[in-house]
Amino acid sequence: AGHRGVRDSLGGMLDAAERLGIEVVPTFATSTEPSATIARAAYDEIRDRLLAGIRAAGEIDALCLALHGAGVAEGIDDLEGTLLGEVRAVVGPDLPVVVTLDLHGNQTPAMVEHASILLNCHLYPHTDMYERGIEAVELAQQIVEGSLKPTM
Repeated sequence: AGHRGVRDSLGGMLDAAERLGIEVVPTFATSTEPSATIARAAYDEIRDRLLAGIRAAGEIDALCLALHGAGVAEGIDDLEGTLLGEVRAVVGPDLPVVVTLDLHGNQTPAMVEHASILLNCHLYPHTDMYERGIEAVELAQQIVEGSLKPTM
């Protein structure tokens, strides 16, 4: 909960979940400054920690992820699409997976295939990431309740 009260995507997700009475089962958060290709070992560690956290959470109703959208790792040109495919393999085809992305993030075919909803921020500087986090949780709740059936 290190993002509670922070005006970023994760902070918005946490605040929205609290306001809506949704139990949050956090995995972990990591970040870096945009730069060169990510070392494959670093990607593998992040992927493994995320997937282990999802498995450890047990039965969940939805998953919200704050990703960038333009990551590249050694041997992986579409980092987020690959990661979302691995997440989807764990959670199954029907669980809502709502993803926030950076303004500069791409929406690749693999990302579209494996996510239920992709939400890029709209502003530069990125002053609306918090609002995208709130939106992600609200949309995930609507999918769970059956009032929203997204198609991409």
